[in-house]
Amino acid sequence: MRAVLAGLALLLAPAVVVAQETFRDPDFDFSMITPPGMVLTTVAEQEAAGGPVFENVSRADAGDAPVVHTWVWRDLTGRDRNISLLLRDGAFPFSGPDEFKDAVQTTMGLTVDGEQQLAPPDYRYGMRVEGTRVRGDGAVVRQTDVFMPISVEPPRSLNLRFDALDVDWTLVWPEFEKSLRSLDVPQPAAGGAGGAPGA
Repeated sequence: MRAVLAGLALLLAPAVVVAQETFRDPDFDFSMITPPGMVLTTVAEQEAAGGPVFENVSRADAGDAPVVHTWVWRDLTGRDRNISLLLRDGAFPFSGPDEFKDAVQTTMGLTVDGEQQLAPPDYRYGMRVEGTRVRGDGAVVRQTDVFMPISVEPPRSLNLRFDALDVDWTLVWPEFEKSLRSLDVPQPAAGGAGGAPGA
């Protein structure tokens, strides 16, 4: 009997690993469907990686201070996918597509080979750039970066990044795009500053 139960547990385990979930950040009235197999990193994992640690103070605890939340997902499937999300109070960091593209190229060393103005009905208003970069271990990574306004007054916005090995991109992009299409967040009319088509 124990052997049967153990076998059933093994059969059920992969379903847990690849489960698709909806992530929510109530402080920004934000939600997004995450690809199967992606899980949020913990503070302990961030500390072990030696990078920045994101504590994400709630709006209730922040008082009058601006709120900034950073969320990072890692891949349980071994496909080397990554997602990062930055939600922030404060003035929009980009005035238009060219400034956004330049910032991504400069900060990430990205060779941009695709640009897109996002708009309903398929997406929320925003801007997207895509390209490749060479990682420290020599692997070629493809990533797409998205900027979206959330509100003009008070000013709030988000940056979202998906990346994976370039050779796997055609396989992983459908799930990434599904997440992008699933974004549910308040937005200014016609996308607001930097987000409207042709801005």
